[in-house]
Amino acid sequence: AALAHVRAEPHAFSRCFGLNILATCYQALGDPVALLDLAAEARAVADKHKFEYWAAWCGIIRGWARSQLGEATLGITELSEGLDAYLATGSTQMEGFARTLLAEAHFAGGDAEAAMAMLDDVLAEEAEGATAYHLGLTRRVAAAVRAATG
Repeated sequence: AALAHVRAEPHAFSRCFGLNILATCYQALGDPVALLDLAAEARAVADKHKFEYWAAWCGIIRGWARSQLGEATLGITELSEGLDAYLATGSTQMEGFARTLLAEAHFAGGDAEAAMAMLDDVLAEEAEGATAYHLGLTRRVAAAVRAATG
């Protein structure tokens, strides 16, 4: 029902926002296939209307999804480019979340050392008062990396 409502939204920015948020929900659910479908739709709207923030966000979440589907190198590249584009908009609120996804992508690609270094940085910044709504995800990914590396 939510997706039908978002797709029927005549206001392009609201439709793009809704598609990105729903796609990000699929990240939280661990469903990269569903995420990619919605992110492709959102990216088309973002590109058509030059919504740079949402185009960047699509790159971040699509990169994560690709890494979880066995395309780690492509995913890391897309996620990194998306994060750079996101930061170029002047936004930083979602940076810790995006860096956590990037760490998880590195871990999916077999680079636990790079993943843990990124996660340690995100956790240190959160301890210093950075935005921490994604702390549960960051800690979950860090625990998985630690468990896999002993």
